[in-house]
Amino acid sequence: LSGAYFQALLSRVDADYKRGEEGKKGDALENLAVYLSLLLPGCLPLRKVEDEAGVSEHDIVVHNLCDAGNLASELLGRHFLVECKNWGQAVGTRDVGYFLYRIRLTHARFGIMFASAGISGEDITEAKELVRRAYHEDGNICVVTDHQDLDSLSKGETSFWWMLVEKIEALR
Repeated sequence: LSGAYFQALLSRVDADYKRGEEGKKGDALENLAVYLSLLLPGCLPLRKVEDEAGVSEHDIVVHNLCDAGNLASELLGRHFLVECKNWGQAVGTRDVGYFLYRIRLTHARFGIMFASAGISGEDITEAKELVRRAYHEDGNICVVTDHQDLDSLSKGETSFWWMLVEKIEALR
């Protein structure tokens, strides 16, 4: 992780959020998510990927291009989805459920939701329970990364890869 570059990306996310520029808020967080995805071994992120019918769009689809099986492909799969929500409030159960459904529709086994304020529901644990159930019932893993996690990366307390591994293991 290049600390200075990451900090510049994170500052842009915060600045665009504070200015309330709706279109740019998501773009800034997507730029940061693309950078972090590039740090994963053998992974290539593609932005704004539409399905064949043009019905839905994925913020980022990450492909693992390694020929041989490795830990990254075992945990994350050959491709996975990334969703970015730079919202002032926590992402609700409906949006988390829709992301989990899109993971299932694309036959991915893994997804990362970058949610600046985390996830919630009417009951604070509702969306978290949905993520847990998706893993235990379907085997799909959804990792939620919030602003606190990004601050931890910025401070060098962990690496992005290790943060993902810890979150996956906590879900199991």
